[in-house]
Amino acid sequence: MPKSASDSPTLAPGRKPDRDKPDRDKPHHDKPGRDMTASPESLTVAYDAFHKATENMRLRPINGMTPDQRFFANWAVVWRRNFKPEELKVRLNTDPHAPANFRAIGAPSNMPNFAHAYECVDGDKMVRPEADRVVIW
Repeated sequence: MPKSASDSPTLAPGRKPDRDKPDRDKPHHDKPGRDMTASPESLTVAYDAFHKATENMRLRPINGMTPDQRFFANWAVVWRRNFKPEELKVRLNTDPHAPANFRAIGAPSNMPNFAHAYECVDGDKMVRPEADRVVIW
């Protein structure tokens, strides 16, 4: 049993337990939260589930988009959002989540499956260099 929350193996060094209230005087970009990794994890699991669920189906391109392209396009649709500058400033200071536009592009840019689906190559803006990719599992 850990002696304190900082000794807990589930918390990053220096992180406060989730039950603590965030310091509203500082932007949340210096307070990584558990949800910052939810997007890459969620997208990876969803992509694997999509392929498992459709492995015995004959999926064809629709409107010029392959099934994988449609999968990733739908991910982007889920996270589409525009913020007015005033709202973005408030959210950056109060919301522990990354703004939606970063969640829309962050996770796919780490996935070789995304690059393959859209025929992206190393150096393209939506392809994170292999050394910089976030891999959860």
